[in-house]
Amino acid sequence: AMDRGGTSDPYLTLQIGNTQDNASKICRTNVVKKTLDPEWDETFQLLPSAHDVENGSVLLQVWDKDLFGDDLIGALSLPISSISRTDSNTVPLLQPPIHSQSSLNTCTPQWLTIYDNANQVAGKVQMVLELVPLDVPL
Repeated sequence: AMDRGGTSDPYLTLQIGNTQDNASKICRTNVVKKTLDPEWDETFQLLPSAHDVENGSVLLQVWDKDLFGDDLIGALSLPISSISRTDSNTVPLLQPPIHSQSSLNTCTPQWLTIYDNANQVAGKVQMVLELVPLDVPL
């Protein structure tokens, strides 16, 4: 809980690659007020560059919305190159800085652990992450 009332006002951001030069590579969920168990049920499409697919990562961050600056609850970073395409069953994940998760089955919701700035478990986020080539109809 980040707020005095024992709850948070969480939202989630997803970023791909170097977001400083392309704001369209950042997606953000809606804020869910006064909860420790938010449900977003939102879908995003991020378009990585060819360079991002080879060298970039997906950064997932959970934030607590506040009046005077938002607080980071926890984060997870995944190399894009480790995300399988739609024709594969699993993808290895890496979590910063030393934690790892063995695999992620694409197209199936998975619980991913997020970590705070002190490298402590901050919670879990359930999501589906899939890399779809541009030539595959959505």
